Amino acid sequence: RTVSSYKQLPLTLYQIAKKFRDEIRPRFGVMRCREFTMKDAYSFDVDEKGLDESYNKMREAYIRIFKRVGLNALPVEADVGSMGGTRSEEFMVFSSVGEATIIHCPKCNYYANVERAESILKDDPNENEPMEELKEVDTPNVFTIDDLTRFFNTSPKKFIKTIIYVADGKPVAVLIRGDLDINEVKLKNYLGAVELELATPEIIEEVTSAKVGFAGPVGLKKDVRVIGDFSIKNIKNAITGANKTDKHIINVNIGRDFNVEEFADIRTAKAGDICKNCGGILEETKGIEVGHIFKLGYKYTESMNVTVLDKNGNRIHPIMGCYGIGVDRTIAAVIETSNDEKGIIWPITIAPFECTIIPITTKDEKIMEISNKIYEELLSKNIDVAIDDRDETVGVRMNDVDLVGIPFKIIVGKKAISQNTIEVKRRDNGQTYEIPISEAVEKIISMIKEEYKKYET
Repeated sequence: RTVSSYKQLPLTLYQIAKKFRDEIRPRFGVMRCREFTMKDAYSFDVDEKGLDESYNKMREAYIRIFKRVGLNALPVEADVGSMGGTRSEEFMVFSSVGEATIIHCPKCNYYANVERAESILKDDPNENEPMEELKEVDTPNVFTIDDLTRFFNTSPKKFIKTIIYVADGKPVAVLIRGDLDINEVKLKNYLGAVELELATPEIIEEVTSAKVGFAGPVGLKKDVRVIGDFSIKNIKNAITGANKTDKHIINVNIGRDFNVEEFADIRTAKAGDICKNCGGILEETKGIEVGHIFKLGYKYTESMNVTVLDKNGNRIHPIMGCYGIGVDRTIAAVIETSNDEKGIIWPITIAPFECTIIPITTKDEKIMEISNKIYEELLSKNIDVAIDDRDETVGVRMNDVDLVGIPFKIIVGKKAISQNTIEVKRRDNGQTYEIPISEAVEKIISMIKEEYKKYET
């Protein structure tokens, strides 16, 4: 249909479709494949208030979806990346096999992807230290921070690293404390760059007049843009490259020996830093990204000139939100977080079957008669049930059911004949129940219903 009026908004469109990503090295099993399934949705609203409502509704829906499939997926602050927009959150499942690094505070429940995370440094250099005389020191073949700390017998916190990048074709010198790492996502966002890469040795020599490893802030070419991380603001008597091959300078001080006009948070937050919100100590963990939501704003409706008429008859651009769930990744995350040495432990909400009947032998007519009767009755009650009557040993069939991860295993054995009872065994904790055949269907249905309640939202 055609959308032309504000009266037709808000509008959310979605699709579930196969996608292709040209991965050079697919990895993490089904988590990062070339072909994958995505649920995508896009919301269109009249104004920012409407976008806030659509975004929050989808956010809550995602939390419920992931709970329904047995995942504790937490929304964490994330970088908007190439999608653009004003806000972005990833839904992360904590797992040691995750490819994303999450910074979080156990005190105030601050969560952020490491690309987006902010923090306060735990210990800054002493800003009251008196300035000392600038000196040039020969440092032949001493390039790395590790080598330099040994050479000068000091802490890496006393160094100012100068890293030369090329942003959209122009060189940029980035300054950061010696023990810290530059967050290239933050840097790229700060610069507003489309392309960002480390400079080649040729460009470094052109900018610094020295080979790689000896760049410093004192005496850089005037036409080079310099960005300083906040971590260098209070360093006194720092050690830097001298912009001369095989030489460094000691007792370098900002304001006296060089100036920085632009400061920004461009460092990677890490475990042990101080939480910016509550002062707690940050921790680091790995996570699997299963969903991602964005406030896109007007980026796409303006660029594609999508308009509707507002209540005054004026043409306006709708404001957009974007929401995605990785279906294959979600399944992979469930498997990674819900398994044991026997195999998968599926949440009943997404298990291939709710229960499986295993007759201990397929040769005994009475056992097969009881098994088939229970199967037909459960089927008639809309229970998703399977019966494993393959010509395999009972041990093989039981192990296979455990491997596949069916929540309930119904075992019809000799007691079904001698005592008129069957066994029901849970997959998650291995607990076994002996139930009279006359009550079996009713009891099994009750157990299944109770199991579903765990995943209600």
